[in-house]
Amino acid sequence: MHVEECLKLNTPTCDVSLPLLPINSHSSGSPLHNTNILYPLFNHMMAKFLALSLSLCFVLFSGCLALRESPQQNECQLQRLSTLKPDNRIESEGGFIETWNPNNRQFRCAGVALFRWTLRRNALRRPFYTDSPQEIYIQQGSGLFGLILPGCPSTFEEPQESERGQERRQQDRHQKVHHFREGDVIAVPTGAAFWMYNSEDTPVVAVSLLDTSSLQNQLDQMPRIFYLAGNQEHEFLRYQQQQQQPQPRQGSRQGQGQEENQGSNIFSGFASEFLQEAFSVNRPIVQSLQGQKEKEDQGAIVRVKGGLSVISPPMKKEQSQRPDEEYEEEDQEQDEKKQPRRKGGRNGIEETICSIRLRHNIAGSSSSPDIYNPQAGRIKTTTSLDFPALSSLGLSAEVGIIRKNAMFVPHYNLNANSIIYGLNGRAWIQVVNCQGETVFDGELGPGQVLIVPQNFAVAAKSQSDHFKYVAFKTNDVPMIGTLAGRNSLVNAMPEEVIAHTFNLRREQARQLKNNNPFAFLVPPQPHQSERRAKMTRMGSLSTSTTLLSLLLILAAAAAAEAERQHRPGFLYTRTRGTCTPQFWSGRREAWPRMVPETATVSNVFGSRVYERYRLDLTLLEATTRNDEEDNPFVALLKEATAALLNSYARDAFPYKPWQVKTLLIKSLVSESEAASQAHHFSLANQACT
Repeated sequence: MHVEECLKLNTPTCDVSLPLLPINSHSSGSPLHNTNILYPLFNHMMAKFLALSLSLCFVLFSGCLALRESPQQNECQLQRLSTLKPDNRIESEGGFIETWNPNNRQFRCAGVALFRWTLRRNALRRPFYTDSPQEIYIQQGSGLFGLILPGCPSTFEEPQESERGQERRQQDRHQKVHHFREGDVIAVPTGAAFWMYNSEDTPVVAVSLLDTSSLQNQLDQMPRIFYLAGNQEHEFLRYQQQQQQPQPRQGSRQGQGQEENQGSNIFSGFASEFLQEAFSVNRPIVQSLQGQKEKEDQGAIVRVKGGLSVISPPMKKEQSQRPDEEYEEEDQEQDEKKQPRRKGGRNGIEETICSIRLRHNIAGSSSSPDIYNPQAGRIKTTTSLDFPALSSLGLSAEVGIIRKNAMFVPHYNLNANSIIYGLNGRAWIQVVNCQGETVFDGELGPGQVLIVPQNFAVAAKSQSDHFKYVAFKTNDVPMIGTLAGRNSLVNAMPEEVIAHTFNLRREQARQLKNNNPFAFLVPPQPHQSERRAKMTRMGSLSTSTTLLSLLLILAAAAAAEAERQHRPGFLYTRTRGTCTPQFWSGRREAWPRMVPETATVSNVFGSRVYERYRLDLTLLEATTRNDEEDNPFVALLKEATAALLNSYARDAFPYKPWQVKTLLIKSLVSESEAASQAHHFSLANQACT
């Protein structure tokens, strides 16, 4: 049985959160005025301590919008974690919605809720808003979405149309419509209405996380969806009813529960006369507005006959050799170029809420990974530093791909909970709590969720060719600390401290500290058991089969020798290729002492190289990188690293070490310069002997 026990609290959860409401009444109305919120927060914390004898600790991140409420007492005293699957599915006309139980203790510890929806072709996800910040990851598909921000102007105008004998219709104006594709992260602020449309044949699969512990949520931690249209069942209504059954809320009106059971939209509770006067329309229109003319099977996702036709920014594709280059919206690129870039933090001028970028792709081939190892995999993280909209949400996301038998070293999240969602493949994961107990030891597969609380240690090893995951994190600038490998906690200790801490000899302490040269992702290591099994299978072959194999090998060797003798220049070409990146990455020759394998690119070539690549590879990783062969900057770094090694190890090499470094830095100004210099380095490396 999963760990899903509810806490036996005498006070309902909603009542515990209600004292948060006075915070808004003391603010100036703008969520960016930190000075108007910090002092009421302190008073509120003291009042809550006296009233409930509970001590709450509020952590201030980049601004007041990123504040999160601490979980209830003992919520995170988890003795066992488990992978979680959706336990509720709501069918609609154009797709379906799946939800995870927010009452599960693991979700309550993290203070989040999770749900997923699937849109078929021409399906429209009806507009809704939530009481919490929302972060959406597009697992599959592409299409359009709209995010209606209250108070922002409608800047898009539909073209005017006229018909013969009729007056020209009123021009339609609306807020911006955005494009999305697979790998996008969409930031949805609290209370902003959101809709989504699938215009392609491929179904759209979107995974959404609600940060119910955010102080923007003035209610309890039960997620609430507020629909603007329809008469469908609400996603989390089932769990809300389960929570209310043992102890119903007091002070609610008699008809309120019935309206919730019907799953009506936000307009259903108003009197028809109110809406007629508010919209200045007749009663039939109001009845449609309230969902009274709905079909039972329409639900929250409706099918648009003939497709949706709205004005949206044009899409352009940059000229590139890569066919899957990331698409960008033209006006978004122009806005970002015009926006000033300041160092030292955000001051509210660079981006306003109405013009802020709301979509960021982290899974496309054009996005450089933050962590990369060609034999192990790659990890890309988006934070408020490269996606400023996340600063108001207090959330971030991480997408990783780990190759088979490669490992993500034991690590922990310093300042965030991590909600890991499996996309493809399977991985063996272990999680350890503060008492040194293994709270999870199992596999995570596609569609499953594993919640790793803050500071719990976690390690993962891929069991598939490619294990892909997305991890939502409850901090807009998350930080991780590694427990093994380069730059880890153990690696940063003096050998003497390690020896006395773990009762090791000095040599053993040195091995523990330095044997793993990789920082995050460790390539698969050959297993002795696999080699023994292979030898056993070879030994079990019959004598006749073995002799036949040997004869075939000898015949092939003789043919190869005869061909070699008739091939001119073979001895010359055999000595070539000892200076290429492939040669040095194979470690068939000891590397020069001046450039060890574990030296980082930034240490050898300088900080300007790091600013261009945004990741700090070791020299060994730079020579083995082959994920973006058409990228001239990647090719430049690869060939320059080999050229630097040759400048130390080959006397007749035409470049000196300082020349290699200087030419590399000069070539970072453009793709054409990088491609040209990479070609020159490649010719020198190929001709070297």
